[in-house]
Amino acid sequence: MSAVAPRVRLLCSLIFALLTIACSRLDILTSLLFFATMLAWFARLPVIGTIKKLLVMDGFIMILLVTLPFSTPGTHWFIFAGMEASQEGGRHSAQIILTANAIMLSFLALVASMNPSDIARSLGELGCSEKIVQLLLFTIRYIETLKREFQRLRRAMKARAFRPQSNLHTWRSYGYLTGMLLIRSLDRADRVLAAMKCRGFHGSFPATKTETGLTIADGLFMLWFSLFGLTILVWQWG
Repeated sequence: MSAVAPRVRLLCSLIFALLTIACSRLDILTSLLFFATMLAWFARLPVIGTIKKLLVMDGFIMILLVTLPFSTPGTHWFIFAGMEASQEGGRHSAQIILTANAIMLSFLALVASMNPSDIARSLGELGCSEKIVQLLLFTIRYIETLKREFQRLRRAMKARAFRPQSNLHTWRSYGYLTGMLLIRSLDRADRVLAAMKCRGFHGSFPATKTETGLTIADGLFMLWFSLFGLTILVWQWG
């Protein structure tokens, strides 16, 4: 998977997500989930770590999946605790869980395994707004700096015997912490901008505009992906 160009992987992940959202049949969604599993296998994602990430996502939508059969009117399915579940609600729950896991698994295989800087450059090569690309690059570069600054302020609060509680003093202290972090972020941004101007920055990064040609591996991957997408389209609407 690493032999495929980042912009190809990013574009294919978007196409796969749109294709998965457009499908509604359970057998097709199951096939898409199997295809996403193949992508994860080709990307050599760690099995345990990938399953944990999927479980975290499924935990957020589990309440919806459990309550949807009982809140959707339709054909009788079963009765639990005096509440009647419908087959249509169960089908909708299955569609949601299959769609979410297929998209998430393909994203982990195609996009999450890439370097964040490669993702930003790929967005630029695909014609994304240069302002968005620059914002993403700066976020990647300075998110760790802001994290260290936040941790330093937190240590300073703990050194002054601050203990968070559910009272007005705690919320006021957190407000001061957020304000100080914002002020220091703005100050650092001014210093970074001044340093960049001293080095000839004129509003764009040349690295976001460079575009290399596609390789044979890119062509084969796009062909394989296109054939699978056409098969799904014919299967769903043919």
